[in-house]
Amino acid sequence: MASISSRAGEADRGCEEAESMTHRDRIQKLIENISADNGASHGTLLLCHFNKRLGLVQAVDAEELLRLREERDEWRRRSEQAEERLRRFEAFEGQGKVSYSDGRRYEGQLKGGKRDGEGRMTYSDGGVYEGQWEDDERAGVGRWTCSDGVYDGQWKLTNVKEM
Repeated sequence: MASISSRAGEADRGCEEAESMTHRDRIQKLIENISADNGASHGTLLLCHFNKRLGLVQAVDAEELLRLREERDEWRRRSEQAEERLRRFEAFEGQGKVSYSDGRRYEGQLKGGKRDGEGRMTYSDGGVYEGQWEDDERAGVGRWTCSDGVYDGQWKLTNVKEM
């Protein structure tokens, strides 16, 4: 039984030989090699692959290729699920509660998934803002309470950016 590294060396030599072949010849040689080996009889099947962009033939570990394709498909599936959850959240309007990973909690009106209208944000350090929100920022009349004291007044969009 040949080791994987010797199989890789064989595949590299075979790939060098295949550089001068036509695409049909390369496929035929690949089929012959697979047939002669009874598939993946040496543990890992190495395929010759012609990379048109780079203009060269590469040895490709079929098991690694399969694993990478499965990872890609799983990533796509999870990405589609996340996109769907995001679309539902962004479309939400009305009264809601949002918890953030940094410990902040918001309870109040949401529009398009953003804080908009009357609401209360409690920060992880104990600070609290209660008042009006616009486009995810404090805007309008509100009250900021923290360990330094209390601020009652008018807030503008440029006043304070959320962390």
